[in-house]
Amino acid sequence: MDEKRLAALTAQQRAAVAFEASVDDKQRLLGIRFTLPAAGGEPEQPSEISYSQHGFTPDLGAPFEGRIDPAPAAVYEVLNS
Repeated sequence: MDEKRLAALTAQQRAAVAFEASVDDKQRLLGIRFTLPAAGGEPEQPSEISYSQHGFTPDLGAPFEGRIDPAPAAVYEVLNS
């Protein structure tokens, strides 16, 4: 998600973003769907995130330089509102 796109949303728009989550029979998150409202001259933006490989043991070595970036602060604002 683009930080400028998220920053264009008002507090009311962020608080009103509805989402749909799906879980498996063990209540593990499988996916989440939501639509960011139109803002800042941009149209609505539907998004879907899928999760898989529950129980998979990842390689927790250090990431390669430049492969992982922290999420913009606006992402946390949307998720926490």
